[in-house]
Amino acid sequence: MSGAANIQPTALSVAGRRLEALDVPGDDGRAPLVLLHEGLGSVGLWRGLPELLAAATGRRVIAFSRFGHGRSEPPAAPRTEAFFHQEALEVLPAVLSTLHAERPLLVGHSDGGSIALIAGGVLVIAAASAGIALAASSSSPTGSSSPTGSSVAAAPTHKPLRLTIPSVKASPAARKSPVAVTTSPAARQTTIAPAEPAVDGVWSGTYTCNQGVTGMKMTITGSSDNNLQATVDFYAVSSNPDVPNGSYVMTGDYSSSGGLVLTPDHWIDQPPGYQMVGFSSPGPSGGSMQGTVQYDGCTTFSTSK
Repeated sequence: MSGAANIQPTALSVAGRRLEALDVPGDDGRAPLVLLHEGLGSVGLWRGLPELLAAATGRRVIAFSRFGHGRSEPPAAPRTEAFFHQEALEVLPAVLSTLHAERPLLVGHSDGGSIALIAGGVLVIAAASAGIALAASSSSPTGSSSPTGSSVAAAPTHKPLRLTIPSVKASPAARKSPVAVTTSPAARQTTIAPAEPAVDGVWSGTYTCNQGVTGMKMTITGSSDNNLQATVDFYAVSSNPDVPNGSYVMTGDYSSSGGLVLTPDHWIDQPPGYQMVGFSSPGPSGGSMQGTVQYDGCTTFSTSK
């Protein structure tokens, strides 16, 4: 599709908060593809896949960064065990409504696959979704660590599971009726969650962005109530001596189920030409913590206490 490569993410307003989205145009007569990213993903980490899918299928392709990911604002409140259901039944329908995306094909990767299943089970009943595709793999969505994978068909380690659920005819009244989700008494029994690893403290290591490998010291405070603040100091390392010193403040939250999500807040010391980046991670493992740098052109970070 001509011009698809030049399409840039835009900002939506969902529930009064900014949400990053990418909307690649396609045939309005066909169901759009809606990409739901994995636990550490974002619009930027789909890399060129949305444009490749649009070119290969002729369909409109939509991707968005969930709250706390990419360039979206942090969630309004700390995540709970109902996170997947809130994303599937509240945030996703609001995004689809804002973008006027009717009866989409939901394409979920890892956590996005769980959200797609929950949403699809409701949207299909309401004749508002055309189907679901799942890819539950720890590899990148294109099956390659390269930012420009040469083929959409590059296979992840595990063969993707694809489910197509035919739409169900529903009367206008049925489409307007709320769908009740119930659980059995056994499912509602309270369980005691294991203690979460401490994420507060000083973490030192490196991260990689356009300027190359960069040294970092990240000081995190406030993890007792999942309302975090972090100060990031970055600097040159011996293998990349031209990086200037800089520092900025981030805010975010952490839980064992949702992981660590830190979003840039404000600069303390900004070198010319530099932008703040966010960080996300499953959380600490022993005395180390690794994750994803949330900014175009950036990859991962690795730290230890």
